[in-house]
Amino acid sequence: MYATTENASPDTLVSLATAEPELAVSILVPMATTGKETAANSTVLKNALRDAGEKLADAGVSDSDQAALLSPATELLDDHEFWQNQGASLGIYLTAGHEPRLVRFGVSVDPQVSVGRRFRIAPVLGLLDADDAFLVATATHDGAQLFTATRAGLGDALAVGLPSSAGNEGVENDYENPVQASPPLRPNTGHASISNAQVYGDAPPEWRETRQHDHAQAVVQALTAATSDRHERIVLVAGAEVIGLLRPSGLFAADVDHNPESLTPEDLHAHALKAIESELDAHRADALSTVVAALGRTDGSATSDAAELLTAALEGRLGTLIVSASAAASHDGDLDEVVSAALGTAARIVVAEDDAAPAPLSGLLRY
Repeated sequence: MYATTENASPDTLVSLATAEPELAVSILVPMATTGKETAANSTVLKNALRDAGEKLADAGVSDSDQAALLSPATELLDDHEFWQNQGASLGIYLTAGHEPRLVRFGVSVDPQVSVGRRFRIAPVLGLLDADDAFLVATATHDGAQLFTATRAGLGDALAVGLPSSAGNEGVENDYENPVQASPPLRPNTGHASISNAQVYGDAPPEWRETRQHDHAQAVVQALTAATSDRHERIVLVAGAEVIGLLRPSGLFAADVDHNPESLTPEDLHAHALKAIESELDAHRADALSTVVAALGRTDGSATSDAAELLTAALEGRLGTLIVSASAAASHDGDLDEVVSAALGTAARIVVAEDDAAPAPLSGLLRY
């Protein structure tokens, strides 16, 4: 394979959105992930590459430069193994003189190709929406995992180095059975005059509880480190005993009492979303009502003018950017500029349904 495929993450999307290439080619295509349909994935890309070539020609790029720019994606067409291991969508980001970036998305998008000054992430902007994206942490005494998620579905498992087990693997057993203590302190293993003895059986309950507690602390520490720079809320899915050990950390916005090992990915997502959706809805409604109220006051604290939003974002004055769903799915190059500037100054992103958004683009200004 020509380049390593990245799993979509906030850092990945922000780095793409804020890049300043001389000419940016963005190719976003939906992918089949199972069954015979995966054979058509390369055909979907082939069609998108044809579209990209036409757009590059319209931009005045020569045939030879087109071929060179698109070659990393063209080489993927015959990579059978690559097409068997995809997420719900694939993003290919190309610019001359730089390594291509292949990004695996856990949400489906409509085919889209753009050629311009900015890479296009608008169709997957919901992954950066604090009121749409969340994380799902699953935990048992045998291990833990962390998944990205949106309202649309469960994303990829993140490789964040979570502990694998509360057992003895890789950990020295510090429980010492007192069979070599002085006779009065030995367990009932034989006559007191026996100089040495061996006790068979499990370690005492308090030792196992200590191991489980230590494992829970290790999970908390790893999750804290892995999510310190992420904005998403975390839903914990675990059995009641594990929840009892992890909940006091305060890391989790909600928890689900269910053994995650018995859940399909679809069921895991459904349980987690049910637990967090009302909170997501409340935060989104609050953001929307704040912007609507500010627009109604006409005091300059909010605007729905794209040019004013871009200026405010470039100056660091844009606090919250509201993008309607139809605008996010559009082919609007101006949106790419606004999103880039907004993310470059850490503005909050909210993607709202068309009937809830006050305008295709609107925003609350910091000052």
